[in-house]
Amino acid sequence: MQKKIENSDALRALAAQHRRDGRALVRAVYLRILSREPTAEELKIAAAGFDGREGRRKQALEDLVWAL
Repeated sequence: MQKKIENSDALRALAAQHRRDGRALVRAVYLRILSREPTAEELKIAAAGFDGREGRRKQALEDLVWAL
């Protein structure tokens, strides 16, 4: 499962599309995986994982996918 997440073209595309906006990336991942928008609290918590993590953005995205 880890390799599927790491090598996902869909996740790479989402990350590239929302590379400057962690909140938009979180929304896109929620829609892709859960078919719904995150609640305000979920968005706040998940988006915080991308704050200040420019060098570790890929890991933050993988962590979010695993959490969902």
